[in-house]
Amino acid sequence: MKVLLVSSPAMGHLNPVLGVGRILISDGHDVMGMTSNYLRSRVENIGAKFRGFLPAADVDYRNLGEMFPEFKVIPPGPEWLRLGLEQAFVGQMLPQYESIKAALQQFPADLIIGDHLMTGVLPLLLEPRAPRPGVVLLGTTYLIIRRDDGAPNDAGIPPAISNTQRDEYKAIFQAYQKSVFGPVGDCLNGYLAQIDIESPADGANLRAAPPRAPLVGSLCRSASNRAQSSLDPCLGARSRWVSQGRAGHAGNADE
Repeated sequence: MKVLLVSSPAMGHLNPVLGVGRILISDGHDVMGMTSNYLRSRVENIGAKFRGFLPAADVDYRNLGEMFPEFKVIPPGPEWLRLGLEQAFVGQMLPQYESIKAALQQFPADLIIGDHLMTGVLPLLLEPRAPRPGVVLLGTTYLIIRRDDGAPNDAGIPPAISNTQRDEYKAIFQAYQKSVFGPVGDCLNGYLAQIDIESPADGANLRAAPPRAPLVGSLCRSASNRAQSSLDPCLGARSRWVSQGRAGHAGNADE
């Protein structure tokens, strides 16, 4: 099986993807890794082939403050989070997408494996299923679902211990929807419109709730039985493998 690993150019996103890639290589699969060129040695060290992003996507996140000077002056909080999502991830979607398409011309992968914020695969998931390989995204952070106490994720808020706090958290959640996830979703939809792809979801749902049905359905349909048997041992106990409309806990992973 040919597998294309695609990762956002940050070590916290790349390392889990490489852990899966190393196991796939040991099982005899043909693996190519694609990310920014400054991470080439990381990919080649697991025994994978390397292909760099096209120049427009070939960014170096070690110099985030130089790339996006606003990060130096905006304090941590909703505005910083919105800026990070829009510029570091959503803003890279189209050049990453073009990079993936170019790679597939020379390396016709059966499966693409990416990190959970690899926005470059989103246009593929929204296109017709037949011409593209399967797509699996690995969660590289906490499970992004709605909190039981109503607080937004990414806000650093401790669990609510009273109904009064829960009411306060609902108001904070709405504020985050208005100031962070809504604008980021609108930004994403704007980029999709540039390539004549319509998003199946409104921006207000971005990262604030479990993945929406159209995206979940695409991921489920993309998982072949052969890929599942190869990847089940690679996913950690905290991860969940979704296949054929069912979700189950996978075995422990070394990395």
